[in-house]
Amino acid sequence: MTIRQAEAHELTTALALFKEAALKLQAKGINQWQHWCEPTPQYIEWVQAGFDRKEYFFIEKSGALAGMFRLMYTDEEYWGQQADSAGYVHSLMTKTGFEGQNIGATVLQTIEQDLKAKGVEYVRLDCKADNEQLCNYYVRQGFKPIRKQVVTHYTVQLFEKKLNM
Repeated sequence: MTIRQAEAHELTTALALFKEAALKLQAKGINQWQHWCEPTPQYIEWVQAGFDRKEYFFIEKSGALAGMFRLMYTDEEYWGQQADSAGYVHSLMTKTGFEGQNIGATVLQTIEQDLKAKGVEYVRLDCKADNEQLCNYYVRQGFKPIRKQVVTHYTVQLFEKKLNM
């Protein structure tokens, strides 16, 4: 498995991944990310801003696109201002056909190692608060639930993991 920086011309690939993930969640009866089925210009601009700041990464396995995530170093919308250093993981997803291959856990471990090497204190992420399966997954990955936060369309559960220095 390799992780590489998304390139500017790959915005449409990222949007297609968002839509695929939304449809996959919908098929499982999980009401999350449905706005990615037909994203508004505001959502497209949000992704474009992340591309402009080089925050998007693609996950490849055996030369095939297997998923994506976004890594930010501030996240005031969800976390407010924070005094400590942190990496904020968003939009972590795997493509259809790559489920059950431990890609998410491996990516999170890789992100943690990279952040730790940079002297970052925490890795933080969130998910929709009523997505019990995903909340439990993050707890199994060693993340601690911090608090719930109301954002634009729903309530998220915020998680963090302290990176031992």
